[in-house]
Amino acid sequence: MFCLLLIQCVSNGYAQGNDIDFLIEKIRNAYAGYPGLTKNDKILFDKFAHKVAEEEETDTFRMLGKVAAYFDDHHLQVFKLSPPAELAFDSFKCQSLQNRLSGYFRDKAIRKDKYEGYWINDVKSTIIAIVRNKSKRDFYDIYYQTARTALVPPGFKIGCIEKLPSGRYLMDFQSPRVNTRFFLRSTFRNDSTLVTGDFTIWRKMATNAKFDFPNTVAAPISTTSGKVLDNDNYLLTLPDFTGPNISLVDSIVKADSDKIKKSKTLILDIRNNLGGTVSTYRTLVPYIATRPIIPVAGYKYCSADLLQHRRSQIAELLKRKEVDTAKLSELVKDSSKIYNNLGKFVFEPGDTLKYDGTMPMPKNVAIITNFAVQSAAELMVLDFKQSKKVKVFGENTLGAVDYLNAISFTLPSGQYMMTLPTFKREIPKGKKTIDSIGITPDVTIPTLQENWVEFVKKYYE
Repeated sequence: MFCLLLIQCVSNGYAQGNDIDFLIEKIRNAYAGYPGLTKNDKILFDKFAHKVAEEEETDTFRMLGKVAAYFDDHHLQVFKLSPPAELAFDSFKCQSLQNRLSGYFRDKAIRKDKYEGYWINDVKSTIIAIVRNKSKRDFYDIYYQTARTALVPPGFKIGCIEKLPSGRYLMDFQSPRVNTRFFLRSTFRNDSTLVTGDFTIWRKMATNAKFDFPNTVAAPISTTSGKVLDNDNYLLTLPDFTGPNISLVDSIVKADSDKIKKSKTLILDIRNNLGGTVSTYRTLVPYIATRPIIPVAGYKYCSADLLQHRRSQIAELLKRKEVDTAKLSELVKDSSKIYNNLGKFVFEPGDTLKYDGTMPMPKNVAIITNFAVQSAAELMVLDFKQSKKVKVFGENTLGAVDYLNAISFTLPSGQYMMTLPTFKREIPKGKKTIDSIGITPDVTIPTLQENWVEFVKKYYE
């Protein structure tokens, strides 16, 4: 089956064939999820990949995106590195399509699919129309309607949604605002709510609704910050766990330590946090813990690719003028472990975080989550939920925490990059997997609630 796929792709272009074969080879040999997720029937994946290659022979990016999406793992992704081509459209054709769409949705005599209709995104900046494709099963076309700013006219087709073998959906989406194409693992939570990965949530509109946008929208703060809200509440906004945020969070917490200790409730707003490193939130542990916190444990998949990645990290570290000897020692030790266990999973326990007793204040710790929270941000939720102080508010997180520690590869053509996880989280006895489901909040914040921070404040009054 693998050879047939190679022949099919090579006939359509040498670079394309190299890219798809490279993607499949890395998934088979380096992806921590492959052994477990294909244990019942590895041939099914081969058949799916071959089918995709036949169906998408002229669209390499779509082919790669669909094959990667087979595993429904948000850490297993393909990205386009080359700049997007300039958008081209026929204004007359778009206007004609727009007129047909308007007539279709106005005609009450036509029975509509439950997902067909107009949809608006969560920040109320874009409206799209979703229409069932009559020639393909479980397949929908997406047409641009209006936005605050856009590069295309109404009626322009900006993507499609199709059902995957996992039962979830894949949205192939061309942003009408920034000319960027995305492949988004998506879920219809119900007939009127569509979650498209960590990109946005779409809400279905009434057919006769006006295409108006509010002047302001209560959106999450996008920068790391801390502030006293009142005598009882301190708000720490944590939208990012990468790069400089590690030291920034540490400096904010140290500077405001007395203010946090005087607050009845510490509110941690992590909405839209796509992850990064767990080091970012460790400085908060003394204010959270009511007992020792044991971080997530799991199994590292020792592949030749991971070994090469570690060796590359060592080489890069040695090029620096000042070498971090502790980091170097850690990488060398890990390289030896991987080398001695090639092709195997190695258990890595979670080291208990330092616990010096429970702080009387803050009395409550509220974590606010939304659909985009994932990876290291979800690990923070799992760690902090071990404390009796903690309640989670909002909505389900994305669900990207069962397979972690992704490494990246540039595909042979140089036009695409892929990421894949090398670590499998240990699922505690009696617990379920989280990927594609997310972490359910203790307190759900209603959809119509504009200000989520105010909701949390009132909850504890």
